[in-house]
Amino acid sequence: GCRDGRSPSRTPGRASSRGACVGGQGREQHLLRHEFRSQQQQQKPQQQEQPQEQPQEQQRDLGPSAGTGSCSQLLQTVQPIKQALTTTSDFYFLHLDLVAFYFPGASAPCDEKCRADFLGNFWDLGPDRLKLAPPGSQEPRNFRTAEGAYQALKFWNSDDARAFEAASGDQALKLSRVLSNKGIEIDTDFAGYGNPWQAMRAVLAAKFIRGGAMANALKKTENAFLLEHNSFTGRDNIWSDNCDGSGKNWLGLLLMLRRTELFYYSFWLRACVDDQTGSFHNREWADKVQEAARRINLELGQVHSDSSSLLGAFQRVHSRSRVRVASPRAAGMPSDRLKHHAHSITSQPCWTPQSSCLAPCPVSSFEDRNLPTVLGTTNITRT
Repeated sequence: GCRDGRSPSRTPGRASSRGACVGGQGREQHLLRHEFRSQQQQQKPQQQEQPQEQPQEQQRDLGPSAGTGSCSQLLQTVQPIKQALTTTSDFYFLHLDLVAFYFPGASAPCDEKCRADFLGNFWDLGPDRLKLAPPGSQEPRNFRTAEGAYQALKFWNSDDARAFEAASGDQALKLSRVLSNKGIEIDTDFAGYGNPWQAMRAVLAAKFIRGGAMANALKKTENAFLLEHNSFTGRDNIWSDNCDGSGKNWLGLLLMLRRTELFYYSFWLRACVDDQTGSFHNREWADKVQEAARRINLELGQVHSDSSSLLGAFQRVHSRSRVRVASPRAAGMPSDRLKHHAHSITSQPCWTPQSSCLAPCPVSSFEDRNLPTVLGTTNITRT
């Protein structure tokens, strides 16, 4: 029976196929199923009003106002391009994810793709200011952006250096140019750090300080290859990839080095670069920057994709062969002779200036009769 709203066979007030037993405090009542449902619907409106407001709080804030200390909203939203790159040697074959970023004050297309805007130097830190004290400095200064801190190191002892503290990334860059045009001498020693490489390394160490919110956000990139992907060619071939892969990507490299200091050690990365000077031991880093730039451009639809283009055909064939074969030497295949045509990161690239699309090259440049012809690859010869 039903006593005080409790039943040995079901939860009190719960509808069965025939009806419901409700009650309590010594009273009991049997309701038909449709009567019980109508009574429940009258009690629901007050409970349904609150959940409708929750999705708005979870939405990601993008646009010019993004990056005002809202790093906590991005901790769960980094979206790397899975297994975008491959690293091979005589001992291992490794897939690397790719995280591209730029954020020149607003979300760029690669930021929308990978959602790692906070890696950019223009990211506004909000109330969690970047605290930086160069060697010999008595008190640290607080900066709104990493760009402001880096530009301030060029004029640290100037009376106008304090203006960089509250400046946005774009304002800091413009202020640096204004001070330079006024004839104020730039400190080539970067307030004691010695060179741009060490200066930026100190700035990023202050931005991604151990235990801070930004360091936790950096950890979400795990072991992904970090690429500052410029939206245009010809703007920056030092800190970014220069859009076409001809840049050094120093900013992405320094972020990866900072990540190794905090979380994940990378033997491959340490073998590629001298972390004290930023110089490279071999072609491995330059090749990875070019490969990463090609992949993100392909993801964003910025690569020449005409099926009749020999360059586009070569890129598709070559990328398939590198994914399927761990090492040409291990597979008994001849080494890729087309690497002799690759440009170094210090030479002029074979791309169209001020364009994000690859320029078609002469047909003769792709003639190589010793290309491998197995595992999905093919010869590309003059017609």
